[in-house]
Amino acid sequence: MLERAIEFLKTILNQGNLAINLGIVIVCLASELIVIGWKKSSFKAIFGKDKSVKTDLIMTALAVFNLTNLISLILSFGLFQVVSKLIFDNTNLQLALKIDNLYLQFFILYLISDFSNYVGHWMMHNVKPLWRLHEFHHSASSFSVMTRYRLHFVEIAVGKLINAIPYAVFGAPLLTFFIITWIEEFHQLFIHSRVKANFGWLGRNLFISPDAHKLHHSVSKHHYGRNYGVTLVIWDRIFGTFKSPVNETLDLGIPDNPYNKNGFLGDVWYSMKKAYASLMRKN
Repeated sequence: MLERAIEFLKTILNQGNLAINLGIVIVCLASELIVIGWKKSSFKAIFGKDKSVKTDLIMTALAVFNLTNLISLILSFGLFQVVSKLIFDNTNLQLALKIDNLYLQFFILYLISDFSNYVGHWMMHNVKPLWRLHEFHHSASSFSVMTRYRLHFVEIAVGKLINAIPYAVFGAPLLTFFIITWIEEFHQLFIHSRVKANFGWLGRNLFISPDAHKLHHSVSKHHYGRNYGVTLVIWDRIFGTFKSPVNETLDLGIPDNPYNKNGFLGDVWYSMKKAYASLMRKN
């Protein structure tokens, strides 16, 4: 048992994974710095006093060192991971592998993955206990590249279960899975950056832009329930949840924001406590 635990920790702290994770973050931070300059950059914010950015930084460090998944496993008691494995073991239909054309296969799997992300994101906002977890992410009162990693540990576990379902049914070649994951990862880092961009026609009809996602994070009640898309706009268009961003200053966060005041651990605990109370219908 002890040997398995040690091997598990070695896997988590694998130096190769560390280098890749750190490299992704540095590339995105550096790219943002080049585009918007030092004064407005996430790099500069790291050295400031913004408590919201400090939480982003802690979550990013945990993600880079692959500790996020371990903490997620512990805080969720492994429940969602066990259910995910059961789904894979008892489904695993590999339907996508029946498509011979690799380009068509990739396109279909990408659409399926993105739709799954849209549904999962919608659930995080509209299922009360899940929202209590997801509001930890939305409590960011300012954006940085690192806000992408500002996800509650239990939300991460739930998200992995939601995303496991389509892959259990359709399957995916390993390379295809990694390419889709990397596209989504870089896009998520970009839309949480401080870059101002609406992508024009592409932003209205194809890809979620940084401006569209900032609108999603707006405190204003006029922006509630808008722009759930993770990379593609198509699902928001189909289900009527898209709102095109306009050139306006947005206040980010949640109404009467109780976060960013009691430290990182205090915020993690508060979110869990609210989720549990909501699950028990006490809040």
